[in-house]
Amino acid sequence: MTPWRTDADSPISASRLRPVTETTGTVTDWQDAEGYGEITATDGASYFFHCTALADGTRQTELGATYSFTPVPGRLGRFEASNMVAER
Repeated sequence: MTPWRTDADSPISASRLRPVTETTGTVTDWQDAEGYGEITATDGASYFFHCTALADGTRQTELGATYSFTPVPGRLGRFEASNMVAER
């Protein structure tokens, strides 16, 4: 199943799809031992992210760090942050 399916059985329905555009946000939760966290975009939306989404190849970040990222459909039916690039 592709994440862009729009049939009724898909965990991501057409009404929940958003255009894929780059956005900016701040890390609001980070679980270092597990390697995942949450980033809150400037529009207030929150996105899960795994350390593999960090574009620089590091496996850690810290609270308050600012990144540009692309929201993408995730495995659990909500959007996740992808291609996270640290803002300078």
